[in-house]
Amino acid sequence: MNEIIKHPVGIGNLGNTCFLNCCLQIIYQCPIIFDIIKDNAKRNSLNTACPELLVLKNLYKLWDTNHKN
Repeated sequence: MNEIIKHPVGIGNLGNTCFLNCCLQIIYQCPIIFDIIKDNAKRNSLNTACPELLVLKNLYKLWDTNHKN
C-alpha cells in the first residue's frame, strides 16, 4: 500500500504571500466555508457584487483538478 497522496500545493510564494496561501488552504480544507464559497459563486448576482468569490471558486476548482490527476 504505497499509495501517493496528492494534496493541493497552493499558490507560489511571491515574497509575502505565504500567509495568504496558508489562509486559502485553510478555507479549502474547511467544508462548511468551502461549500458556502462554491454555492454563492454559482449565483450571477454575487459574481458581479463580489468577484472575489468567483476567483476563489476558480482557484479551488483548479486545485481540485490538480488533486485528482
